[in-house]
Formats: sequence, structure tokens, C-alpha cells
Amino acid sequence: MYRLYLLRHAEASHATAGAHDFDRVLSDRGWQDGVELGRAMKTAGYLPSSVLCSSAVRASQTWEAVRQGLEALSIEVSYLPELYRGDAADCRILIMTSPVESSLLVIGHNPAIQELAHLLLRGSEARMAASAGFAPGTLAVLDFPEPLQNLAPRTGTLVAVLSPRK
Repeated sequence: MYRLYLLRHAEASHATAGAHDFDRVLSDRGWQDGVELGRAMKTAGYLPSSVLCSSAVRASQTWEAVRQGLEALSIEVSYLPELYRGDAADCRILIMTSPVESSLLVIGHNPAIQELAHLLLRGSEARMAASAGFAPGTLAVLDFPEPLQNLAPRTGTLVAVLSPRK
């Protein structure tokens, strides 16, 4: 089995006048949610072998918070501007061209993350779960029978969804 983790960045602070969306930082709650998500991932054994992360500030801070909760220091991470401005098709191409061997965490933005989950999951129930939305800080865990370089629509199985506290 090959595993893909899709994570929407954690809760960000509101944009301030004159600031760029790209530079928005995590809120205090977003940071804490990221750390708690990392702990939950560690407990569940959800440990990615590498990470593709949007280069937007809130996404990179989400990874730092999750990494802190995972207590993982040696996971390779690539920061990609394409995950900030791209759509689900762009994300899929980035995943397929990644040198990942077994499991990959992708940290990005909506609507691309939600649309990618919808595209990849098989079965109407799994697609409906993905269509329900990805609140900030939500992680979907998907398994595939083929390596991620062969990522095809409707071939993923939804293993779990981890969401931040309400």
C-alpha cells in the first residue's frame, strides 16, 4: 500500500490592510491545532516519509507545528510555490513527479486540497466525505494500491480524517 496525506494548512490570522495573502501567519489556535495534529498522527502511526508544502507562510508554519507534534526532525520537506497558486491537477502532477517511496504529506490550500481528495477517492461515500469540506487543519489519509507516481483518479481509499478541535 502507498499512502498520501492531504492537509489543508491550519487556521491563519486574518489578512491585514496592505498585506499579501501569501504572508498570512498562523493564528495561535492554528499553531496549537498543528502541534496537536502532529501528536495525533504520531499516535496513529501516520508518519510521512517526505513532505511537499506550499511556500506560503501559513503552510510552512503548519508543517513546523505538525513536525513539532510528530517529534520528527529528519523528514525531508520541499517548499513549492505551485502548491500555493495551483489547482488539484497541478497538485496531482507534483505528487506524481515526487521521488517519494512510500508515504507523502502534501500541505496546501483549499479549494485545491479538497478537490484533489474528491478526484482521488473511490466510492461515493468517500467522495462525499471529501466534498463535505476541509476546515483549516484537516488531514485526510488515503491509501493507494499503486505507487504515487501512478496516481490515478478514483483509486484511493479513505483511511481516516483528522480534524482540529471544534
